[in-house]
Amino acid sequence: MSHYLASLELEVDGQTQRLPANALNVVGFERDQALLPYPQNVHQGYRILQEYLCFPKLSIFDVAGLGRYLPDGAASKVTLRFVFSRTLPADVRVQDEHLALYCTPAINLFEHDAEPIDLSGERSEYRIRPSSRAPSHYEIFSVDTVQGHLEGGT
Repeated sequence: MSHYLASLELEVDGQTQRLPANALNVVGFERDQALLPYPQNVHQGYRILQEYLCFPKLSIFDVAGLGRYLPDGAASKVTLRFVFSRTLPADVRVQDEHLALYCTPAINLFEHDAEPIDLSGERSEYRIRPSSRAPSHYEIFSVDTVQGHLEGGT
C-alpha cells in the first residue's frame, strides 16, 4: 500500500485535511519491532524474510502524528482516506476486513519438550514432534538443547 501512496486525507465532521504520505510508517523493519527473536549477529534481512514467510498477509503500519489533526472533543464521524498516485495492481484489493485499529501482533513462544527420537543410524534426518496429546496445537520455532541417552545406560 505504501508504494503508491500519494497522501492521506483525514476528514473529521466534514472538514478535510491532507496529511503527507510520509505520515504512514511501515512497522516491522527495525530491530526493536521484530515479531520473532533473532540473533544479534545475523543480518536483519533474514529475520524480515522469515517473518514475511510466516505471516505473508501481515502488514502493520502507523499513521504518525494523527492525534494532532484530531479535535480535542468528540467527533461524530472520522474518515481516513488513502490517496494513491496510480491505480493499484490487480492483485491488490484492500477491503474493510483487511484493516483493524489498535492491533498488536502477538506470538506465544515457550519452551516445550519433544518426543524422544530413536536414532537408528539408518537415516540422516529425523522429524521433531512436540510432546503432547495434541501435537497439531504446537509448531517448533527452535531447538535450543539436545540430550542424548545410551540405551541401557544411566
